[in-house]
Amino acid sequence: MQDPKGAIADYTKAIELLPDFAEAFEGRGGVYYATRNFREALKDMDQAIKLKPGNFELYSKRGDIRYESKDIRGALGDYDTSIRRNPNFALNYFKRGMIKIITGNREEGCADLKKADQLGFKGALEQIKKYCYK
Repeated sequence: MQDPKGAIADYTKAIELLPDFAEAFEGRGGVYYATRNFREALKDMDQAIKLKPGNFELYSKRGDIRYESKDIRGALGDYDTSIRRNPNFALNYFKRGMIKIITGNREEGCADLKKADQLGFKGALEQIKKYCYK
């Protein structure tokens, strides 16, 4: 990202003008995430979800923020919600599966990785071979 401070300022201005514009909170949250300011990223993604609770991608993005913040339980919950809202989004099965494997729930994690592979996620097969056939 070329100018994160400028991007944050632009998104903040958009939010001041249109406080119900979920995409501005999502965008600013993405900049905060990219600059590793997870606290602010989480606040913005929470607000975006309040404004657009049916958007599965927002839950996925908040799950990423929570994972990077070491909130594993929160990340799993967000990936679960995202999968319920869109059961055909392979990346969330992959992310959830890897977390489950890392936290010791290999059976469920492998099931998620297999679902991600079935849905066409390219990186899943390598992880299935690594973790699921022992």
